Amino acid sequence: MQEITSSWLFLAPLGVVLTWAACRWWYGRQRRRLEHRFGKMQADRDGLQEQVKRARQQVAQLQKELSTWRLASATTAAGKAGNGGSARATEPPAAAPPPGRLPPELPAGLVFEVPQLAAHGFADTQPFDSDAVAALARKRS
Repeated sequence: MQEITSSWLFLAPLGVVLTWAACRWWYGRQRRRLEHRFGKMQADRDGLQEQVKRARQQVAQLQKELSTWRLASATTAAGKAGNGGSARATEPPAAAPPPGRLPPELPAGLVFEVPQLAAHGFADTQPFDSDAVAALARKRS
């Protein structure tokens, strides 16, 4: 009986130390893996923020160019209409889109078109072939 107790007194702390060492190794490895993934995500996020910043700058520059182009074309058209009395009148401004079909606007000034769905309500999954549709329409009539 004395022999079993002394061996347990030796083996129990040894088992605790080995378990602690194995857990430290395993969870340290997992922690390094997660830190590496987190670092990659941070780098990707920083890169995306830089791309968004550049895209916003480009959009702002394009909007400035567009406004100067529109202003220049408006003054040119007004100058032509006032000077020569040309036979062709100036064109009216483009009609505003119907109120139900306005594209959503983002605060940054970006405008995205609303995706158009087919008549059955589902997105088309096959490439559109106008010749095949015309042939089908001729067949039915």
